[in-house]
Amino acid sequence: ERQIVREAKALMDSKSGTMTRIHTIGLGPYCNHQFLKMLARHGRGFNTNVIDMEAINSPVRVKTMKLMHSVAVPVLTNIVLEMPANGCELYPYPIPDLFSGKPVCVSGRYE
Repeated sequence: ERQIVREAKALMDSKSGTMTRIHTIGLGPYCNHQFLKMLARHGRGFNTNVIDMEAINSPVRVKTMKLMHSVAVPVLTNIVLEMPANGCELYPYPIPDLFSGKPVCVSGRYE
């Protein structure tokens, strides 16, 4: 897991990583959902989990198609907020991209 995160961070920090996004899907109750959520956050992407694999309406297909539809066309990418105050902190950093139907929430603190 650490090696995966290191490689993902290196990719995101490189010039080719400015448009790269990592989206994750956790299948079943025994996968590492926290890791997948963290990897998607570091990769400026989305995470979705399917716990109940036996449901009749095929939750894997429904959630996968919903995720793919959501991330297909970003509304705004590489969002940057500039603050005139020194000592300002923003979370999350970097700010995630804006996708249709998915809000971007940013919180901050300044001195």
